[in-house]
Amino acid sequence: MGICSLGPTFLIRVKTCDYWLPVKNQQRGVGHCRLGISRPTLVTMLDRTKALHDQMVRLGQNLGFVASREVSNSVLSLQLDEAYQPRVDLMWSQELTQGQSSALGDLLRVKPEKLSHLPLVGIEVEGTAPSTKTLEADYANIAALGTKYGLLVVSEEGERGIYGRAARIIRTLRRNFGHHAIVPMEGAWLEQLLRVNCDSSLHKLEGNTKKKGSGGELGWSPKTREYLAQVGLEAGFTVVHDYTPPLLGDHFEWIQKSMPGANGHMTAPASGRSRSLKKATEYFTGSKLDVAWLLPLPRGLAQLLTALGEQDLNLVTHGLLIPGSHDHVVVAGFELESSSGKHAAGGLLNLSAYSVIGFVVSNTEQNRKSMVETLKRYQPTLGLRNVHVIQIR
Repeated sequence: MGICSLGPTFLIRVKTCDYWLPVKNQQRGVGHCRLGISRPTLVTMLDRTKALHDQMVRLGQNLGFVASREVSNSVLSLQLDEAYQPRVDLMWSQELTQGQSSALGDLLRVKPEKLSHLPLVGIEVEGTAPSTKTLEADYANIAALGTKYGLLVVSEEGERGIYGRAARIIRTLRRNFGHHAIVPMEGAWLEQLLRVNCDSSLHKLEGNTKKKGSGGELGWSPKTREYLAQVGLEAGFTVVHDYTPPLLGDHFEWIQKSMPGANGHMTAPASGRSRSLKKATEYFTGSKLDVAWLLPLPRGLAQLLTALGEQDLNLVTHGLLIPGSHDHVVVAGFELESSSGKHAAGGLLNLSAYSVIGFVVSNTEQNRKSMVETLKRYQPTLGLRNVHVIQIR
């Protein structure tokens, strides 16, 4: 048998039945356990983890998602190496219609059946007492998967203080590696969340019909915009021209409420004059995507995120959870570029940040090849795994 000390608790593994027995000790370094039983009657750590997993499956289904562990045949598989085997415990996905899968498949030259669903929430479940490095790996797995949202579910029943430890780890990794929308979640909240009448209906989105672009587009761009809009609409997406992500406005509102006085901006460097900014467009640069295909999210997702923020107010205060509408996801974003200079290179960053799949659209083969080289130059340091360069004449 093997013994693992976890503070005031010993966990003893009985090889004959492969159960883990939690044993309370009265004195540091001393544990007591009755091993003369053929089948333990105590709740095992594996049972606890499985129970949390099952509850997360039910919660996802209540919210209107499909719960699974399989990333193959999903949109995210496009940005993962073939050898990569995702180790997240669970994903909440939204199924794509045949028309949506076909539209994406045509652009990517991928069979539609390989794009059957879109994972939106990556979930890791820890019902035991994992090490700090294990929790860091959980965070990394969700980030590497590329889902729009992530939940790191832990259990105070398995280890007292683990929720706070998980929150510290997430704050640290976000500071070190940039923003990922991953939040900690305590397993004890699940019973209450499962009693809530979740709204699984989809948000209603509004598109627009603007076809006139700006910044580096030539005569071919209006027809290309029209073509992309037509394909997106026929596939069942909501199409928006000159798309600005609302998350920038949500983040600015959070700064105003949670960090009073932090929205100052120097307007005259020579004299040192600054002023307080009143709008998100003054604080952030909201570069627009030329065309975006949107997919509405279940209303219940916003309900869940609100509930998590109410359970732990610090999630919002510390910026781990930014309140907002959370009503859609940009499945495909498009930047129309007739050159491969810095203007076009900047478009790569916007596509990667705001889209599940980003497309740089070129009108010539020479320009397409040049943009591919630019993409390869940026990928080692900036990722951009979800960006593709295509040609539409």
